[in-house]
Amino acid sequence: MKPRETFHYRLPNSSVSRPGWTLAQEWNLWVVIEELADDPEKMVRMSEEYLALKKDTLIGFGGKWAKQTDQWLSLRNAAK
Repeated sequence: MKPRETFHYRLPNSSVSRPGWTLAQEWNLWVVIEELADDPEKMVRMSEEYLALKKDTLIGFGGKWAKQTDQWLSLRNAAK
C-alpha cells in the first residue's frame, strides 16, 4: 500500500523542559518563514546563493549555509 501524500507544514517540537525555551522563539522563526514566502524576489536571491555556495563548497556546506542565513536574519532584525 502506498502512503498518502500530506500537504501541511511541520511545526517545531515543543521544548518546554529546556531552560530558556519560549514559544516566542518558535513563533518568531515561523514569522521569518512566512515573510520569506511572501517575498518571491528574496526567495530567488537566496535560492541562487544557496546553489552557488553548494556548488563551490566541498566540505562544511551546512555550517557555511547556517552562517549565511544567520547573517541575513541579523540584517533583517537590524532593519526593524
